[in-house]
Amino acid sequence: LITLDENDTSMFINYYNEAAVSCKAINIDKVRPYSAANYPLHVPVTYVQGLNDSATEVHGAVLHYQQSAKGFRQLLIMNNGGHNPLAENLMISVPGSREIFWKAIMGESLTEEDIRLPNKSMEKTKWFLHKPN
Repeated sequence: LITLDENDTSMFINYYNEAAVSCKAINIDKVRPYSAANYPLHVPVTYVQGLNDSATEVHGAVLHYQQSAKGFRQLLIMNNGGHNPLAENLMISVPGSREIFWKAIMGESLTEEDIRLPNKSMEKTKWFLHKPN
């Protein structure tokens, strides 16, 4: 399991400060930013994130996961994954990926055993699972 400090958002401060400076540079000074905390989810949620996702950077996905998912939640991160890492695995038929997909869709808890087979099947790409205590 990977560990995240549920209360530490300091890693996100620079990201938002840089965004604010960019907005001011193009005369956008009244921004009502989206906050995942305003839209809590009380259904089972499995976040699937690739570390190499250029559309949704991992720090934004982790922040969303921490702020919005209020019921059962789990986070699955692929170290070499892109924007849709689970679908990428399904398309190339990585063993165990279909089972991960269905457990996530059904709101079931994933285990280290569930990710062992796909991790064993892929040479450089690995899944990491996080669940809050």
